[in-house]
Amino acid sequence: MWNIQKLLRALSKHSTIKALETLHHVKSSVKNLAFSSYYSCGQHNFTSSITKDDLLLLNDLSKNKDIIVTKPDRGQGVVILNKSEYIEKMESILRDKTKFIQIGDDCTSLIIKRGDQLNNRLRKLNDNQSIDKDTYSRLFTSGSKSGVLYGLPKVHKTGCPLRPILSAIGTLNYNISKYFIPILKTLTTNEFTIHDTFSFVKTILDIPNADSYIMASFDVTNLFTNVPLTETIEIITDSLFNHNTHINGLDKVQFKKLLEIATKDITFFFDGKLYKQVDGVALGSPLGPTLANIFMCFHEKRWLRNCPPDFRPSHYYRYVDDTFLLFKSQLEVQKFLQYMNGLHMNIKFTCELESNGKLPFLDVCISRDNNRFSTTTYRKPTYTGLTTKFDSFIPIKYKTNLINTLINRAYKISKSYQIVTKEIDFITGTLRRNGFPLFVIQRSIRQSLNNIFVKREPVQLATKDIIYINLPYIGPMSYTIRRKLLNLVNLHYSTVDLRITFTSTNTIGHYFKVKDKLPNLYVHLSSINSRAAAAMLLTLERLLGIFSFVQMNIKVFHTEQEDH
Repeated sequence: MWNIQKLLRALSKHSTIKALETLHHVKSSVKNLAFSSYYSCGQHNFTSSITKDDLLLLNDLSKNKDIIVTKPDRGQGVVILNKSEYIEKMESILRDKTKFIQIGDDCTSLIIKRGDQLNNRLRKLNDNQSIDKDTYSRLFTSGSKSGVLYGLPKVHKTGCPLRPILSAIGTLNYNISKYFIPILKTLTTNEFTIHDTFSFVKTILDIPNADSYIMASFDVTNLFTNVPLTETIEIITDSLFNHNTHINGLDKVQFKKLLEIATKDITFFFDGKLYKQVDGVALGSPLGPTLANIFMCFHEKRWLRNCPPDFRPSHYYRYVDDTFLLFKSQLEVQKFLQYMNGLHMNIKFTCELESNGKLPFLDVCISRDNNRFSTTTYRKPTYTGLTTKFDSFIPIKYKTNLINTLINRAYKISKSYQIVTKEIDFITGTLRRNGFPLFVIQRSIRQSLNNIFVKREPVQLATKDIIYINLPYIGPMSYTIRRKLLNLVNLHYSTVDLRITFTSTNTIGHYFKVKDKLPNLYVHLSSINSRAAAAMLLTLERLLGIFSFVQMNIKVFHTEQEDH
């Protein structure tokens, strides 16, 4: 229902609606479709391969409080950990007082206080027209919650350490963090950054005299949590306001304050305890990769410029915290590593040298062939071969798109047709083991290769506003719902391009909750029973819904009067 409401709100902003009756008709039609689908869809199993006995086994396993069942940090698979070991590894991370502190404040009052501070600042910016009403509405926070920290096991590393991940959706920092991403984009790249795997492959294949180089990869240890926030914010504001007095209507002081709200003092729960991150970037925040890239982009230019020529790398390419380098000798590698580790107290690198003429980097294995670099797809030793099962309860389009993605990736990474052919055979075998029929695999491979080799002129379409909504996948009825929604929107909104995606609402992962359950952030009324409190909250939610709808209608009415 939330996504249906999101659609209606998005449609209400379009000036193509000239009559209140049209708005009522669209809203009524969408609501009728939503409710009729809800009451007629019934219960659906998420995959035909899961039997009743399987479900009972999963249910029993989920009740075992001594274990944690989760996915690995990289790739597909299932990891089972002792809960006590999991908690100890996470708490060892949280014991770093320079990054995290446990706080004893009441979570509800703390969030309300910080939310009021943000909203008051936004009101002042809106009142003096530093931000427009749309920005004010997007950033205004209401009903925020604290984040939740959890860990994903790095099964490819010794000791199976955990990567801390912050679930930040719904926190008061979340929307304002997303607001800053496009503004800061220009600071996230330089001549040394890699956009993606495919651009890296294209670059490395053009380097001549491969036999004259030593390959090495450098990895920044825990980059996100070691990015100094105060320093990075200073880098951002100094860079953006070097030749500008205002960015998006904000002066330097206003911009800096909002950026601090978006990045500093992030609160989260772990194991029933409330923590605050006092430095470093929260891994899970929308701004995480952006801030890490800005920090590295700023410093690495100076580091490389000041590096002594006798061990400066011949080539240097970085993707977030992973760097690929080419040197003239192995001695240069060790000198450069020592040099880089002495430049900033927060940043330390580890190094991996090529072995037997090969070096993995990202998802590519780089080797040499006739004095040229050659690339193939790389899979970690922990690769399980697990993909989406063909009998999974998801749209068939998602399954064929999986094949198309694997084929396109193989073609763009592999240097020669012989390597592509070998990779296609590997993909076919993997998909067959995951239940894909051979004719489906072969048909998708033909379509993928045709799309690669047959160049088609792009079709010029009229510019439309794209609206994305996500709906639960409930089998064939999902396609009926999508068709009716598209027909309704196309009939009344010629300037809207509605795009509907589906999500499976019932997965095996739903049986195993790794994240902490948040405490109730609503006001606890001990003098009344829980049923009365629930009824009160429901009434308030309905009133808020009525109020927002009346507001929307008044806005449309005034727009019509102005048009007349």
